[in-house]
Amino acid sequence: MKTFILGKRQVFIGMLYSYCMFIFIGIHASPSYTIHTESLTTSNGLSNNTVRHIYQDSKGFIWFSTLNGLNRYDGNTFRTFLPDSIGELPSLADGRVKSVCEDNHGFLWISTSIDRFSCYDLKRDCFVDYTGCEAFKEQYAYITLLSDAVWLWGRGKGCRRVCYKNDRFYSDVFCLENGTLDTNAVSFIEQDSLGRVWIGTQEGLYVWQNKVLKKNGLFTQFRADTLLFRVCLFHYCQR
Repeated sequence: MKTFILGKRQVFIGMLYSYCMFIFIGIHASPSYTIHTESLTTSNGLSNNTVRHIYQDSKGFIWFSTLNGLNRYDGNTFRTFLPDSIGELPSLADGRVKSVCEDNHGFLWISTSIDRFSCYDLKRDCFVDYTGCEAFKEQYAYITLLSDAVWLWGRGKGCRRVCYKNDRFYSDVFCLENGTLDTNAVSFIEQDSLGRVWIGTQEGLYVWQNKVLKKNGLFTQFRADTLLFRVCLFHYCQR
């Protein structure tokens, strides 16, 4: 029996040939795809051609945030939501919609240009009072979605923690007026890996833990509204 010993060059050429054949076969064996595109405008039912944000909810509907209303698209037709002219019941806060996001309970949170949020119940197909106390006209510019709560906040209104339990909303307000914060200027709200919620303000840092809000003494000498501060907080939370 003869034994053949291949040189390194022969082995390399053989491997290269096998690799090229694998790529060639893979290209010709893969199925071909055709991408179809469609332009959606006011002629198709969109309320305004200026679209600022597009979002798909858990039911598959596509939501278009425009300068003249919120549009829901089911793949065939549009449904347009506009502010209620009377304004006594929960509705779209303003026709100039900025963005849409969904929480863990199936509620859409809609941000508008007047720094007011609207809340839409996907199950009941209607707008709802997310505060639980008819304070849905309060102004908040930003939102932080967490697993157990929704936080609304801004640089002049403090913040509000919203929870949904037993088929109803509950909310708590933290602000200068009720003594829970030293300032209404909230700069960020973030949650760390331990579940603690950190509230950065221009008068220091607060932490929400075990349903209690406390001011964190380690950072009282800093303005908690800078990028450097947030980097320091990140390293502190990793300890």
